[in-house]
Amino acid sequence: MVKFVIDIRQLRVHAAIGAQTEEQILGQSLQLDLRLDVEAPLRADQVNQTLDYARVIEKVRDFAAHAGQIKLIETFAQRLATCLLAEFSELQRVALTVEKSFVPVRDFTGRVSVSMEQTRES
Repeated sequence: MVKFVIDIRQLRVHAAIGAQTEEQILGQSLQLDLRLDVEAPLRADQVNQTLDYARVIEKVRDFAAHAGQIKLIETFAQRLATCLLAEFSELQRVALTVEKSFVPVRDFTGRVSVSMEQTRES
């Protein structure tokens, strides 16, 4: 087995997320950075020998589109990490950052993000 890391950066998704009613109705754009620790055989130069990051990206987009109304980006991050670990057996650890650029706080023009990591249970 070979251990390696796949980074997926600046992945934009749309999700019904936020504590405010307007945020949940309209949804909002999130930017995600993922760091995926992978363990795979990698005996040949074949995509089926490793983690197919195109499938990961599609799974993340599908998760965001169908996650339902979530109030906290912390909850979104934790549920996404759990989903990815359940879906992809090659994954040993998921570290991710979820950033939202619309923050409904008066006179605040910055961004808010949360970072977390989750490992596969032995």
